[in-house]
Amino acid sequence: MQKENVDMEATLKQSAHNNKLKKACIDNEENIMQLHVGEYTDKVQYELFKAHDKANIAMASMSAGMKWNLSTSYDVKKLMRQCGLELALNELCRTDGSPNYFDLLPLKKEMNLQRKAAIKVIENRPFLQQANFVDCLRNCCEYLDEIETLFKTSQLDATDYARIPKDMIPKLKGLMEFQTVAVSLAEVGVATTENAGMVQQMKDIQAQALLDGDMTVAEEQAYNIIATLEKSMELVGDKFQIINNKEEEKNYYADVFSICSESNRNTLVQKNAQRRLKQRCESDLNKVHERITTADAQDVQALKAWAKYIAESDKMIKETEAKIVQLFKDLHKNKYTMLLDDIDAELRATGRKRNELVMDRIEKTEKEELRKVEYTQFLEVVALHKRTLEVTIDNCDLAVTCLGKFEQILDELASCLREWHDIVAGDLYALRIQVHKEHLGYFREMYLCIGDLLYKKEKKIEGIDAQLRREHIQLEFCIETFDLTGKQHSDAKKELTKMRNETAEEVEMLKGKAETAMEEFLESEEALKEEGFDFVHPAVEFQDMVMNQREKISQYKAQYHKEEEVRITAEREEIRRLVAMSPNKGMKWSGTPGGTSPKKLEYGAE
Repeated sequence: MQKENVDMEATLKQSAHNNKLKKACIDNEENIMQLHVGEYTDKVQYELFKAHDKANIAMASMSAGMKWNLSTSYDVKKLMRQCGLELALNELCRTDGSPNYFDLLPLKKEMNLQRKAAIKVIENRPFLQQANFVDCLRNCCEYLDEIETLFKTSQLDATDYARIPKDMIPKLKGLMEFQTVAVSLAEVGVATTENAGMVQQMKDIQAQALLDGDMTVAEEQAYNIIATLEKSMELVGDKFQIINNKEEEKNYYADVFSICSESNRNTLVQKNAQRRLKQRCESDLNKVHERITTADAQDVQALKAWAKYIAESDKMIKETEAKIVQLFKDLHKNKYTMLLDDIDAELRATGRKRNELVMDRIEKTEKEELRKVEYTQFLEVVALHKRTLEVTIDNCDLAVTCLGKFEQILDELASCLREWHDIVAGDLYALRIQVHKEHLGYFREMYLCIGDLLYKKEKKIEGIDAQLRREHIQLEFCIETFDLTGKQHSDAKKELTKMRNETAEEVEMLKGKAETAMEEFLESEEALKEEGFDFVHPAVEFQDMVMNQREKISQYKAQYHKEEEVRITAEREEIRRLVAMSPNKGMKWSGTPGGTSPKKLEYGAE
């Protein structure tokens, strides 16, 4: 503000000085014209010639001393109007502007921190190592160093540029804290291993109990095995939940592709904007060059015309002044002749002509000085605006280069995150298939154990039903004769009915467990089939086990009946042999049912 006031004061002083020089010339000319109004005496002649000399001195002073360089005759707005420039000053970079790269510093700092953090955790994060994450961050830091160097040599503002990768920073921070699923699965794996050991111990106890014929212990161990396997199935569910949680955590990074694409689109928009700005600057620069060429040619022509005008003006003024001198001489010679009036009129006309020449000279001198000042200011303005356009063009090139490096940063991060995402996804998929196989193992063992127990319980129900039918028949016989043993059969029937209901409840409970386990296995079954893993379904395996068991029992029954039949046949043969060897052959015993002595001995009986 103070500088503007000083400039304004200097401009006013220069304007006052110029007006003073001009006024001196004009006042002198008015004085000369005033001398031409009255009678031409010797005194008037003397004053007139003296005024002519003074006029020459004043005009020389005006020509040499009139300066308009402090006033504004030409500015950039006039240049824009004359050249038809498209870009306003606020769209261009300032030549004296300093770069604003400070917003890049926090980004560089954060990127370096993430690189150091990656180096620290790389041993415990194998996925980061496989994805070359440290090298990626090192390259990004180098790109940022190059961008900062470019910004320091420009007049660009890094505020908008620093926002380009900002959405990627939270992803990087979360990536450093991402734990592999193996750690969590290992904790659950300890419990499943313990359960597997317990199941094996229970199977050993059950096998020994079966050998010892202790069916109560064997049945109890079967239930314990099922309960333990249920816990193992729950642990498998926990493993699936852990993997699902990691899947969700991994999916947090899935949108990095859309973020990168959106950032690249924004970057492309900015690059296109910079390219368009550069094209417009180049168009304006060409117009400015054309205007400079035209102005230089016009200045040369104006200088030539001015020099010619000065020469002609000086000649004509000198000729008129010489003519005035001659007319004064003629006036003195013909003072008393008839030519006096003509000489007087011609002298006054010559004075007016001289006045017109001098006034024209004063006006054109001022215009020429203003033209020179305007041309000088034009050169200054056009040089500054040309420099502004050139700086803007350079900044556009630098901006496109920086945006390209930001694109490289985004591509590096996106590529690295994509590779990390694929590695983690593949690892989780492999772990999920492994857990599905583990689920198949536990489900198979549990389903077969439930099926075996269920088979035995159903067979027990069949046996109870057969006993109930016999007891019912015996009870009906006792009712027919009021047999006192009917009470025993009735109590036995009640006890058998209670036993059957309890066994039926156990059967329903076991069926419920089997159905629940089957429903829970559906997902694993589909996943294993999609993976191409061949396995025999436990339900099919159970049916084969049942058929084998029934076939084995049938063989045992056939063998038992065959041995009984052989024993009976041998006993009959033994009886026949003894009868054949007996001395009382032909005697026949006849006694009461249950008696031990013969009631009557008959001879000749066969």
